[in-house]
Amino acid sequence: MNLDRHPESFKGMYPILLDGDTDKAEGARSFDEGCFALPNLTAEPCLETILHDFKEYALPQGKLP
Repeated sequence: MNLDRHPESFKGMYPILLDGDTDKAEGARSFDEGCFALPNLTAEPCLETILHDFKEYALPQGKLP
């Protein structure tokens, strides 16, 4: 994720709200909310990705389950 983009997007949402374009602001808000929810994942999917991608090189070897 582009860490610099999200705070700027979040700050840019307020002028959009002031202009009354609530649909556009809601789209930005829901996207950012989904990105910020990622830390709520359990460790297992993250560790599995690290194991397959960086330790076993499963993707380039065509060995993904």
